[in-house]
Amino acid sequence: MSTNKSDTKSIQLTEQHAVFRNLKNAKGFAIDIGGSLTKIAYNSTVSQKRAVYNADCDKNGEQDNCCNEQNADVAETDVETARLHFVKFETKHIETCLSFIKENLMVSKESMQGSTIKVTGGGAFKYRDLISKTLGLQVDMEDEMKCLIDGCNFLLKNIPDEVFEYHRHGNPEYKFNNTDPRLFPYLLVNIGSGGSVLKVESEEKYERIGGSATGLTSDLIACSFGKAIRTLGDNGFSTQKFSEADIARSLLFMISNDIGQIASLYAMMHKLKRVYFGGYFLRGH
Repeated sequence: MSTNKSDTKSIQLTEQHAVFRNLKNAKGFAIDIGGSLTKIAYNSTVSQKRAVYNADCDKNGEQDNCCNEQNADVAETDVETARLHFVKFETKHIETCLSFIKENLMVSKESMQGSTIKVTGGGAFKYRDLISKTLGLQVDMEDEMKCLIDGCNFLLKNIPDEVFEYHRHGNPEYKFNNTDPRLFPYLLVNIGSGGSVLKVESEEKYERIGGSATGLTSDLIACSFGKAIRTLGDNGFSTQKFSEADIARSLLFMISNDIGQIASLYAMMHKLKRVYFGGYFLRGH
């Protein structure tokens, strides 16, 4: 790795044993290639032991008062449950990502001959040939906006505590919401290397109403901010008064506040009461 301070440092990833869960039982996978990160989603099955009580404890829809564990027959059975896992790589290391898929998620090249892999994101077309050549699979590119909204609808309908409200002076600060079948309409603000503001009216009716035209990588954003600081420095402003961490934190707050303000204005314009924020930028912020 280069020691040049101008180079962008790698994003620190979670330790392998904490991320690559249950790979031996992986059943299927798909890829989302973004400007900064490439995300892999794979589903797996987990076998669990479950106790089953075999007793006539329900009579005419009412619980029998004399039914208890003492007179119930207990049996143990194997139950398979499905799980969804996620792994991330930096997009600039796409070859490493594909090697991981080949070694861990593909049962065998022969058994998957002629199969397709679902790919979405801005890099789907750019790396299409590389994916096909490395994995020996046909690439089926999916519409990024549809995948994003379908995934969001699925989480909101089926996964408890996946959505939370933040109250700065609240106790607790985070209030987690339960699933709600009454989703629509809502505003979805997806924040990654770029940003998209989506108005969602139903499962099939949605539109992109705002956002950045192109994604900005982390080094470009930092570079642009540095140029602004140097311009101020010409008028007697010195960056030596501030640490790099303080400057980065200020920039992060500025961007976050701008996104929140823009989202609020879009919601007011379109008369939407619910606004959801998603995307990897939110993690830890």
